[in-house]
Amino acid sequence: MGEHRSIYVLDLKTKKQKRLTTARGETKTTYLEDHREPIWSRDGKQVAFVSEFTTVAGINHCDIYSINNNGSKRKQLTSSAAREVNPRFSPDGKSIAFLRGTVSTKEIWDINVNGNTPRLLLKSSSQINSFDWQ
Repeated sequence: MGEHRSIYVLDLKTKKQKRLTTARGETKTTYLEDHREPIWSRDGKQVAFVSEFTTVAGINHCDIYSINNNGSKRKQLTSSAAREVNPRFSPDGKSIAFLRGTVSTKEIWDINVNGNTPRLLLKSSSQINSFDWQ
């Protein structure tokens, strides 16, 4: 169906790039997977990102993942029928907030970086396109 996108890190001194994530290509259940919206934790030790894939049934799905800055310990943090996008590390680095959306509702949730149960922070019938921690 097409190419899948992974996340890379570029060393500005050496100009060498390193693949941080490896997106899956076409399988029996998905056409392709893209990794997008990477955001670094404030201490630089982790990256949160969105994994988006389309099923063979044509359903588009987005979940939030985290990975260490060396590419180890990739962890799926969310899994729901709604689209989960726009990850943002909290100022203390202990949780990640994200947008969860359906056709009629947009919500802001947060989840512990260990992947414990997500917590609803804000529910709105209005469109929320972006947010950030204060």
